[in-house]
Amino acid sequence: MSNVINLVAHRKYTIESETYLQPDQRYHESKNCMQLTDGRFRELGLSPSDICRDTDSVYIAFRGISRTVSFTLDEVSSVSGFKAVFSNCKIKQVWAPRRVSLLVSADGEQWQEILKMPCPVDLSQADGTFTTYEMHTEKPYKAKYIRFVFSVDIVTVCCGLEIFGGECTCEAIEPKCNLVRIKDRGYTVPGPKLIGGARDLILMYNYLYSENENEQSWGFQDKRKLLPYVAYVDGDGNIKDTMFDSFMWLPFVRQGPSGGTYHADWRHPNKLVDWLEYRKNLFADGYNLAALDECVGDVSQALSLGDYRMKVVLCIPYPSYYQTDFGDWEGKGKVRDLSVYGERFGAVKWYIDSTLEMFYEKNYKNLDVVGFYWFEEQIFYNDPHGTRILNEIGDYLHSRDMNFIWIPFYQASGFYEAPDYGFDAVCMQPNLSFNEGFEHTVVRDTAAQAKKYGMCVEIEMADQAADLADDEYIARYNSYLKYLAETRVMTDTVHMYYQNGGPGLLYTCCNSQNPKIRAMYDDTYKFIKQEYRA
Repeated sequence: MSNVINLVAHRKYTIESETYLQPDQRYHESKNCMQLTDGRFRELGLSPSDICRDTDSVYIAFRGISRTVSFTLDEVSSVSGFKAVFSNCKIKQVWAPRRVSLLVSADGEQWQEILKMPCPVDLSQADGTFTTYEMHTEKPYKAKYIRFVFSVDIVTVCCGLEIFGGECTCEAIEPKCNLVRIKDRGYTVPGPKLIGGARDLILMYNYLYSENENEQSWGFQDKRKLLPYVAYVDGDGNIKDTMFDSFMWLPFVRQGPSGGTYHADWRHPNKLVDWLEYRKNLFADGYNLAALDECVGDVSQALSLGDYRMKVVLCIPYPSYYQTDFGDWEGKGKVRDLSVYGERFGAVKWYIDSTLEMFYEKNYKNLDVVGFYWFEEQIFYNDPHGTRILNEIGDYLHSRDMNFIWIPFYQASGFYEAPDYGFDAVCMQPNLSFNEGFEHTVVRDTAAQAKKYGMCVEIEMADQAADLADDEYIARYNSYLKYLAETRVMTDTVHMYYQNGGPGLLYTCCNSQNPKIRAMYDDTYKFIKQEYRA
């Protein structure tokens, strides 16, 4: 096609995200609706780091799965390609999209995807660079309406966009609809093969590395602290019924003895000593798993339950690609470099095997280990080992008859693809309790996304220092129960419960003399038993 021009030069457009954005997520969105088409990206001359702050010149997208940039041309034209430029900046978690696509329509109704392009560079090597996407069709397509779609994992910065074409000619192809609507996967379905049949998992934190002895005690849970989670305890302290049917054990989100964190932090990658000290605490005599085993036995006896057992999920600390001297789990003094894939997977495999061995050697009378939890809450597509390590961990856990579980935060990178990465249960966090800027309806929106992408939903009670009697705090917690009951999450899927640690806020609610605070514990019990009514 001759006389090819940029059809969208200095043209206005609209932008939509694939999922609804909360107010706190929208502040990243630039107000100028001409940054992508003003042509300035050719002349910016800024570094990828500086350009992330120049919202008058670039478009900044934060989460939301993808953005669709839509144009309406003045008349039907021939469309033949695109060019787009994106920024990469690791320190700001800015990465070029993993895929882009171009869609066209002659009438605004029938849309055809005419071009689709994966990221042309290795994101693990792209820090501090710009990435250019350019692609052309063999023959032009007839179009008056154009959509350019790019994926958004964490932060995506688009510096400029051009759509190529010209006057409509007889050789231009009439678009034909080729988009397939993906059916909802449905909520995660509880069953005997999924987490041992668990429906309600309480997150219980153990091990807090600190020089302060009082803080250290938060990581040691005894029978007294665990009782309100194993049993429903009335206001007089009587055991009346069972409560949660499973416990997930995990470390506090703090640094370990090496200074490394248990989650992903490229500045502070953890080491073997951190994993060992965490696990030592987990298996401490009289606390945590041992205390839970005794507590379950006591509750079973009090309620005449017979052979009643509690399901247990253990935690896999994040094995950091940036740790080049992890420590030798075989004790032979070998340098273990986790930037090498075999060593990184080997560390996880050793940890799974040795942890299960320790669990079985304890011969707990009332506990069954049913799976492992991946501690990091987002997927890093700039990780050179990508999703490969997740799939192989999932495969290995399955070979040990264990489930693989993940709890991403609200719209975390990779959440919508997580069932494809080896996870058996993915439970997304609405994060209402953590974000005053979030609308209460985020719980309903999370339920809708969980149903669409095959997940379940976490229920959250956050902030150890909160005034639990505050009406807004109570309203936020009640929004979880209300919307999840209305959307059938209460009855149709698995639930996981975050409530801080040491031992947690539900313990406080159970033992409170304030009826408003105590009611949150009682309502949680009703929700677990599928009897909650707003």
